[in-house]
Amino acid sequence: MNHPLISICIPVYNVEKYLCECLDSIVNQTLCNIEIICVNDGSTDRSLDILESYKIKDSRIKLISFATNKSVLQARKVAVEVATAPFIMFVDSDDSLELDACEKLYSYIKEYDVDILHFGTFVDATNEVRSDVIKWFEDFAEPYQQKVYDEDILTFCFKDKKIIWNLWNKIYKAEVCKLAFSKIGSLYLNMCEDMYTFFIIAFYASSYLGVNEKFYHYRFGAGITGKRQVWDDKRVNDLCHMAYVVPLLKKLVSSKKQCKFYEDIFDGFNRDFLNAALSGLSNLSSEANKVRCMELYCSRFGERSAYDCVVTRLNNQEEAILNLSRQLHEREQVITNLSNQLHECEEVILNHSNKLYEYEQVVAKLTQQLKVAAQEIIKLNSDINGLNKQIYGIQNTRGYKLLELLRKIKRKLTLK
Repeated sequence: MNHPLISICIPVYNVEKYLCECLDSIVNQTLCNIEIICVNDGSTDRSLDILESYKIKDSRIKLISFATNKSVLQARKVAVEVATAPFIMFVDSDDSLELDACEKLYSYIKEYDVDILHFGTFVDATNEVRSDVIKWFEDFAEPYQQKVYDEDILTFCFKDKKIIWNLWNKIYKAEVCKLAFSKIGSLYLNMCEDMYTFFIIAFYASSYLGVNEKFYHYRFGAGITGKRQVWDDKRVNDLCHMAYVVPLLKKLVSSKKQCKFYEDIFDGFNRDFLNAALSGLSNLSSEANKVRCMELYCSRFGERSAYDCVVTRLNNQEEAILNLSRQLHEREQVITNLSNQLHECEEVILNHSNKLYEYEQVVAKLTQQLKVAAQEIIKLNSDINGLNKQIYGIQNTRGYKLLELLRKIKRKLTLK
């Protein structure tokens, strides 16, 4: 095989349900000159068997297997260390790529000559994910379609929120990626590992560009993101591992003079990490687990920071409850007003109903009178017709005609 143009790094942990779909989308890329680095992170299902079967069929696959779970961060780190191509991509093992992704992305990153090329994402959500959450994630994953340079990359990502920090929807120059991962020690990290890693990559990167064309299929709701979680000690422990991130990043940027710039970002990280871990802790079902994990929470983040976070969360919740109480009172008042208006309307309707009943009685009486009058009119018309017939009969008798003649003679004599 010729020297690969892109190294695709795939951390794998207990994803037998989706792994074949992921691998099929990669081994069938239209750009054949790629290497596929799969790191089995101590899987306990059939994931390793699937990886080995694909490796037998495709020589481009490099397979590394950990005996125990070392975290997504460490799986990616090892994959980057052994990568040989000039460009690197990351694919999560429950996701997939468009078949022409590598071919087009290689062309774009060569043409635009940037350290980080951000591309669009298809959000393939499971039925459990709400439509509003899907819309939020689609907006969140949208690439920023302008060139960004140097420290502005960090600003646009972690302050202005214009660039998403996920690793898997980007292609990177290998030298920048390798330098960034060389600064990552043996830290176990399954939470916020993308944020941590992308910060370091962006710290060393000189240029960024986003393109709107979509190449990545993100299975939203199959992994951690987008679905209801089952909380246990391990998940809270993973969240508490985030406490190690900020001290490591502070050490990384210690040579930089812009302390205020980085401190603002790190303060935001600390707040997010403290709140995320506290939320996980509060979701535990067992009180004994909560007590045990609270001790872990305090030891990892420091008792003072933990106390401040708890107090802030408590104050926020009390304020939220107070606001909800005010809203409830306002709505109860609205309901009361509406009830009063309804009662008034019912009184009006009742009055109108009574009047309507009276009108109906009058109308019924008049209707009856009209019927009687109509009958009388019919009888009178009949009498008139009878009288007309009698008159007509009289007018045609000889006596009546003689009477008319005598009247005419009298009028003439009177005139003389």
